[in-house]
Amino acid sequence: MTSRPRGKATGLPAPRGLIVGSAFDGFCERHGTAVVWAMMAAYVLVYGGISMVKYRCFLYTDFDLAIFAQATSRILHGSLYNSIRGLEWPGDHSSFVLFLIAPIYALAPSPITLLLIQTLALAWGARYVHRLAQGSLPGGVAPVILAAVYLLNPSVGFTNLFEFHPETLATLGTLAVFHNLRAGLTRGAILWGVFTLLCKEDLALVMLTLSGYTLLSRRPDRRAAAIALAALAIGSLVVTFRWVRPTFNHGEVNYSTLYQDWGGSPREIVSSMMRYPMRVIENFVTTPGDRWQSLVKREYFLHVLLPTGGLALLSPLVLLLALPIVLGHFLTWRSEQHSIVFHYTALVTPFVMAAMVLGIARLTRWWVLGRRPALLGARNAGASAVAIALFALAATIASQIAFGPFVASSRLRALNPSEACWPSEAARTLAPYRERMLSRIPRAGGVVASFAYLARLSGRDSLHSYHHVLSGTYELSNRPYPPPEHVTAMLLDLDRDTDPPPLPDGCEKVAQLCREHHLFPVEAAGPIVLFLRASSDALALDRIGPCEAPLAKAVRFDDGLALIGLAVPDSSAEAGEAIEVRTSWQRRRGIDRAYFMQLSLVNAAGRT
Repeated sequence: MTSRPRGKATGLPAPRGLIVGSAFDGFCERHGTAVVWAMMAAYVLVYGGISMVKYRCFLYTDFDLAIFAQATSRILHGSLYNSIRGLEWPGDHSSFVLFLIAPIYALAPSPITLLLIQTLALAWGARYVHRLAQGSLPGGVAPVILAAVYLLNPSVGFTNLFEFHPETLATLGTLAVFHNLRAGLTRGAILWGVFTLLCKEDLALVMLTLSGYTLLSRRPDRRAAAIALAALAIGSLVVTFRWVRPTFNHGEVNYSTLYQDWGGSPREIVSSMMRYPMRVIENFVTTPGDRWQSLVKREYFLHVLLPTGGLALLSPLVLLLALPIVLGHFLTWRSEQHSIVFHYTALVTPFVMAAMVLGIARLTRWWVLGRRPALLGARNAGASAVAIALFALAATIASQIAFGPFVASSRLRALNPSEACWPSEAARTLAPYRERMLSRIPRAGGVVASFAYLARLSGRDSLHSYHHVLSGTYELSNRPYPPPEHVTAMLLDLDRDTDPPPLPDGCEKVAQLCREHHLFPVEAAGPIVLFLRASSDALALDRIGPCEAPLAKAVRFDDGLALIGLAVPDSSAEAGEAIEVRTSWQRRRGIDRAYFMQLSLVNAAGRT
């Protein structure tokens, strides 16, 4: 869509006499693009491979990947209805980019296709960081280094490995729009702007800020470009909120509940924010009364800026372009939106990267003009740019080691402990049992499943999330969730890390579903239980009777429930085989809550 601008660079004027004349610099001038493509390929191999392993080992433990996989699959069948979400999907998010993805999905109809598209798009963003740096910095080495800084950024890695979201494609789109605007390529900026707006309704805010930024530039055609972007953004908002939402959303989704601390309706929320501007500012660094969320918010800025070595701060105007997105995230009650662990930096990362590039250009200009002491005595523009870029690369590598997605001990993992980057021994052991149970599900009829299995079943037209049945309401809505119909199977993972703990009435809803659809447990392994319609091989998961192996002393829970017996009939098993554990319980009074039991299996060497 774009071509590299010729002639004078758009950022820092760099006379050839000041550029480092090293062989390596000359190599990067001639072959820098090929080097960047090679780095992008390496990124795709690493992150694409990990994404496929996660999918094979059931490590996608939210329902976002499944929602968009089913939405794309149903597009190919001429339907917009998404049974996992319980509504026609444009009523949830205006992610019309799925129509562009659908033909590719038709060639390879698997959620893995979406994961690989996401990985390719994020990798492609490095090319536009490289192009932006080529137009802003002297020499050929520094742009290549900054492309590597982008690919190694922890925020990019976390975004890549958390489910699939159409707005992650907008990381590429926003970088492309920014580069085209800086290079004076208005047509390319508009084309990429259209693509970016198709990713999600939030991108209208991004295009509006880019429109304002363009007006402040010194480009001769800035007005035409700014008006075009603003028109596209306003058109997107009008289509979304005047037609799409009223047509496809009838109360199943209400995102204003994320701002319930500010008001009960969009008008009240905006009015409250305008009346209390200091409270809005306070929410950038703290959540009153919540020390944990306050810490997460403060660390957010470190996690976003440290991988650039703080160099993004040298271009504050570009950083401010991300303000509407950060503001929208930080004013919600949901802590996930205050962290880099999820996908919520997808629309922030482009501006941080662009600010880093332009910040380095500004710092290099200061050094060359003698307004600042030169680093290590370097007075050459190319050498200065390379030195600063290497500093940014070192900061990125240090950040990756300190809090990147591959650091198992990272405290950031506490925000999302259930979705690991690599399978544990337990996950690898349970994978064959999960595969076998999935193979037993009938091809026809509705299915209720826990998060970990939704993506695998997303090709079905009647698939329901177990957590909707438990809660009885839609996600982010008080509207009652209608009971699923014609259910022929239910596959549950009762581990509390992968599904919200059920309330007593939620348990009754599940029991009622089983009674109405004649569902009986037919197979179990660890926390996994498969229910099928009336079957002769139904399991007796529990029974009323005498205690087989009483404990010397009962273990009481809240004086309402007591563990009175524990037996392990088979004390040994081969690797990958199941061991049966029988427990006996006594109810001492009425139960008004749900209890969980966690069993730890320890081998002779003391290893859990």
